[in-house]
Amino acid sequence: MVVYAPREVHDQHAEEECEDLCIQVELPPGAARKLRYGFLLESGEGDWLVGEIESLSRSYADGGGLDQRVLDLRVTAVLLALVRRACEASESLRISTAERYVRQAERFVRERFADIESLREIAGHVGLSESHLRHLFRSVRKRSLVGYLREVRIDRARVLLVTSPHGLKQIASMCGFADEYYFSAVFRRMVKTSPGQYRLKQVQPLS
Repeated sequence: MVVYAPREVHDQHAEEECEDLCIQVELPPGAARKLRYGFLLESGEGDWLVGEIESLSRSYADGGGLDQRVLDLRVTAVLLALVRRACEASESLRISTAERYVRQAERFVRERFADIESLREIAGHVGLSESHLRHLFRSVRKRSLVGYLREVRIDRARVLLVTSPHGLKQIASMCGFADEYYFSAVFRRMVKTSPGQYRLKQVQPLS
């Protein structure tokens, strides 16, 4: 069984001759916004929904009365359960898509942190607007994109301070900071000490 999202363009092809039954469902308020993608319900043992659909396909009620009302309620319950599963699957796919964009942005930052001049460059690389990427990043990582960029730069600076003879001006440039003064201010705010003090503490000989 396939559930299609509202206004989703679709086509079907069957390998064997079969009969299609198309049912249009009026969604509860708000559900249409959540249901963005199609959903396939595959038959499988232990799934009450599949079992109920198979049972309903063999059920019928003569005339109206109580039996017909019971069947109507069962069908309604099945359709609402299908819509709920489709919405959950759609939300899961949306989250997976957001995660993919965020990981692309993180990879770009790790590879190009020294050359990035604005968040717009990162957004352009992943194919989103700057505001959209910033929103996605905060939603998925619970932190800001600019904060992540600063952290990557400072982590690299810490390595260079300990393993290289470069001065603060050169290290600042190598890590993407405009100058050594801004670099020192950011470093002190994040590491709670100055770059010079950090270097002295890390490279001093063990007694």
